[in-house]
This record gives sequence, C-alpha cells and structure tokens, in this order.
Amino acid sequence: MRQWATSDATKTALVAWLALRFYCTLIGAALYAIVPAEHYSTALHALFGKMLPACPQYIAPGSGVNGALAGMWVRWDTPWYLEIASHGYSCYGSSVFMPLYPLLIRMLGILPGSSDLGAALLISSIASFAAFYLLYLLAKELTGSIPIARASVAALALFPVSFFLMAGYTEALFLALAIAAYLAARRRSWIIAGILVALATLTRLQGIVLLVPMSLELLLAPRSDSRRWQPWLTLLIAPLALTAYITFIRDTQGLSFPWEPLSAASGPWHLHYAWPWQGIGNDLGALLAQPDLGLLISFKLLDPLTALLFALCTVAAFRRLPLPLSAFLVTMWLSSVIKVNSDGYTTSISRYMLALFPAFIVLGTLITRWPRLVRLGAAVGAFFLLSMYLFIFLVWGWVA
Repeated sequence: MRQWATSDATKTALVAWLALRFYCTLIGAALYAIVPAEHYSTALHALFGKMLPACPQYIAPGSGVNGALAGMWVRWDTPWYLEIASHGYSCYGSSVFMPLYPLLIRMLGILPGSSDLGAALLISSIASFAAFYLLYLLAKELTGSIPIARASVAALALFPVSFFLMAGYTEALFLALAIAAYLAARRRSWIIAGILVALATLTRLQGIVLLVPMSLELLLAPRSDSRRWQPWLTLLIAPLALTAYITFIRDTQGLSFPWEPLSAASGPWHLHYAWPWQGIGNDLGALLAQPDLGLLISFKLLDPLTALLFALCTVAAFRRLPLPLSAFLVTMWLSSVIKVNSDGYTTSISRYMLALFPAFIVLGTLITRWPRLVRLGAAVGAFFLLSMYLFIFLVWGWVA
C-alpha cells in the first residue's frame, strides 16, 4: 500500500483529481453564494416553457451547505438518474439511461445519513480518480514515458468539459470501466475484461463498442489464447447483459427498445441519426450565418471543434497506438457524431469525447513535444474554457 501511495501514477492522479474536484466545488459554492436563488427557478421555467415537467423532478439548489456543495449539481441528466434510483423506470424516457449508475446510487443512498444526490456525486468522484489513475497506467504502458503519462492525465483534467467527471453523470464511471476493461484485455484476463465491458455497457450503451478492441486484442494474442474457445466466450457477457436490460424494459415499459423515446414525438429529445458531416456542417453553418458571441461560446462551436480535434487524434492514433485502440477510437467517434437534434445540430459531442480515452494519450504524446511556453499557453487556454463552460453549466446553460 505504501508503494502504491507513493507511486508517480497515484500522485499524478491524486493531484489532477484534487485540483478538478476542488475547483468545481469552489465555483459551485461561489455561484451559490453570489447568484440569487430566484435565478435558478427563473432559468428552469424559461428552459421548459414556464411549465416544469412532473417527471423527473428538476429542483433548484437546496439551502445551506447541502445546496452549495450538492444541490448546485442537479443539472440536466442528473435528475433522471436520481429519479431512476428512487422510483425505478417510472418516467417515460427514463429507459434511455442505463441501469448501473442509478443502481449504485440506490445502494449507497440507503446508507444512514446519505442521500441519492450525495451518492451520485461520491460515485463520480471515486470513479474520476480511478479514471485518472488507470489512464496514467495505460499511457505509461503503451509509451514507456512518464512525461507522456502525466501529460495524458493533464489533458483529460483540463479538457473544457472535464467537470462532467465530477457531476452526477456517468462519464467518470464509464471512463474508469472502459480503461480497466482494455487493461484487463491487454493482460489476457479475459473473464475480467468481459465482465468490465458488460458493466461499461450497463453504464452507457457505447460500452458495447469495447468489444471491438477486445476482439482485436484476442485476435492478436498468442495462439494459446486466440485458439481457445473460453476467451472468445467472454465476448458474449456484454451482449447478454444488454439483452437482459432490453428484455426488462420491454416487459415493464412495453417498449421494443429502451431508446425509442430518443426519437419519439412524445419524448423530450427528438433526436435522429445523420451522416457524421451533416451535424458538424450544420453547426458551422449556423456560426457563419449568425456569428454572434452567444453562438461562439455555445455547443455549436464547442461540439464541431472537439469533433474535429478528436478526428485528428484518431488519425494520429494509427501511427502511435496499437490497432485495437485505434479501431476503438474510430467506432466511438462515429457513434458520438451521428446523433443530431430536430434542428439538425449535433448534441453533446464534447461530453461524449471524454470517453475516447486513447485520444488523450495521443494528446499527451503531442503535448510533451511542445516548447514549455506553448504548453503553458495551452494549459491557460484550456483552464479558461473549462471555467467558462463550468459556469454556463451550473447556471442552467446547455453545454453538452
């Protein structure tokens, strides 16, 4: 334990985690103290056309310390997870949210002195530390470089929407499970890898994409592994878990698939699928047609820019990372950019990019080659964007 605690991986992960956790908490508490409570109610009613949905419950921050430290984080998807944790899949549309995160919230929320919201934030905090730590291990294992491993963790921590790792969202839990699953596959622990892929899939549907690098790792494994049927059988664990969830929703909700509400006319999202370039093109077209400050700091610029950045990282990955990770980047990137809203704009791309953990290793390899002054400028710029988008998110603005 002493060796683990004093290792560079633990120290780097802990510094990144503490810095991000402290800063997010500081900004949340400061906004709670400065912004009048009426603003949040007004913002909520403005967002939902002066009529808040009955399910899930969108609530304004509570009072006192709980409001400053926890209530400030009840934003957008978080009420859905809290609703599922408390009442199961009773709201129409809740089926699109996979069950593992709300199940963990429910398990921790029943402990004496705890709450569902506190449990949600605690899970994200623990998982985010695990994600930083595992990303360091993977980057060092792939590159053999401590500076690249540190830079990879820094790139993730300073990503403009990295605050989602600390919010009541699935990003941190999914990222930790995804990296752990790939590390297990690299170490030929196929059963553990299969279970972790299943858990990642039950956290977010995109977890099923982890079967791509896992399959390629198995194909590239020594013949003693690739010619045995048992490792291949572990690839079925995640599809079986997903099938069980689909069956459960079909039996309890009467939906053919849990994701029907995403595109349904009666659902709250009205999403559909398009070619990758269509949504990105529509975002950029909106900026060119009406280049005002509001659009420049909105998701219409953030989403296409992050999509293009990670597309470049994906291309670079084929030269710098193993084939399984490069293939994972391609499939994850495509699955993140093909979903658009009713107006044809992309949605949540910047947040989805947090799951593309190999891209942060690619960024780490690039960052270490930059001059020190350039690295400092990039860090300052990323910190400014992180602060801006965190502020927008906490005052009920849409970020991702």
